[in-house]
Amino acid sequence: MKISVLQENLSRGLTTVSRLVASKAALPILGNVLLKTDKGRLKLSATNLETGISLFLGAKIEKEGEITVPARILVELVSSLLPEKVDLEATETTLHLSSGSFKADISGISASEFPKIPSFQGEPAFLFDKEELIKILSQVSFAAAQDESRPVLTGVLLRGKIGKTLLVATDGYRLSVKNLAMRKQKEEKDLLIPAKTLIEVCRIAQEAQDEEKEIKMALNSEKNQVLFSFSQKIELSSRLLEGEFPDFEKIIPPSFSTKAEFDKEEFLRAVKIASIFAREQANIVKIKIEGGKMIISAESPQVGANQGEIEAKTEGEKLEIAFNFRFLLDFLNSPIGEEIIFEANGPLSPGVFKVKGDDSFLHLIMPVRIQA
Repeated sequence: MKISVLQENLSRGLTTVSRLVASKAALPILGNVLLKTDKGRLKLSATNLETGISLFLGAKIEKEGEITVPARILVELVSSLLPEKVDLEATETTLHLSSGSFKADISGISASEFPKIPSFQGEPAFLFDKEELIKILSQVSFAAAQDESRPVLTGVLLRGKIGKTLLVATDGYRLSVKNLAMRKQKEEKDLLIPAKTLIEVCRIAQEAQDEEKEIKMALNSEKNQVLFSFSQKIELSSRLLEGEFPDFEKIIPPSFSTKAEFDKEEFLRAVKIASIFAREQANIVKIKIEGGKMIISAESPQVGANQGEIEAKTEGEKLEIAFNFRFLLDFLNSPIGEEIIFEANGPLSPGVFKVKGDDSFLHLIMPVRIQA
């Protein structure tokens, strides 16, 4: 292999693909990034066996070839170079790099040992608007579990129906549900996609420096994989999770005895202040709703106590309920509207948060029992 590529493009591409390199690779090859010529372009690939990525860069190709080299070393090296042309020449196990007056040889591993990453082929099964998908994934994916003890909860359920798709995530303590209209959808089925994959999809889409407005998604049923394509320059593949997702619809109350409508920023500020006092007391923040107002408070023997009051349009019975403030902040820091609707049926029933004017989104948080 013998090619030339701009340092800025190579550094940006390596930074993106290196996020998918296995942090604690069981096999040395999984700590490497693959460099391969592909139809007049340089293809960069990385995988941790669960998720894989391929990114394509414009390059001057003098000789076809491929090699894998340690990702960390190559990323650090290329990012330290001046923004000018970088020449790469590879034998089977050594990459020769030169740029200006700088030269380096990097020991690698034959590309024949690198795991095969599926490529995006054929028509997409789903077609998403990029900006809409970024917003939606930010509203849902944070509610998935990070604890691997229940793998099914680390995923986001994509329930596809013609013309509409439902995205759902829960960690057992909170639940996010979002309906979205589809540009294109050929199949009706349930898919359980790792939340980590969708967070990476969102990140790639935000970093994309092009005018492409759509993200394509395809399925490889034989290998139980999902594939995403970003403007023909980046392809991301991921295994699908197996298992039965919880019957989330059963925990959403059909009606409520208490309702409050309030300003998101005012509530966010009050919760942030209360969190200062709640950290030493199991993160518990209390919310009292009555008489056209909401009182947000927290107390700790070690720190003290605080109380904040915001205006609210209230209906129904008065209520005192408590939540883990971290769950509240995760929800409030997601991209939602300015006016929030809160509903509940008592101090031990789930608290349901909705966005005024947006019937497609719902976030539910399980309360904390308040000690008498």
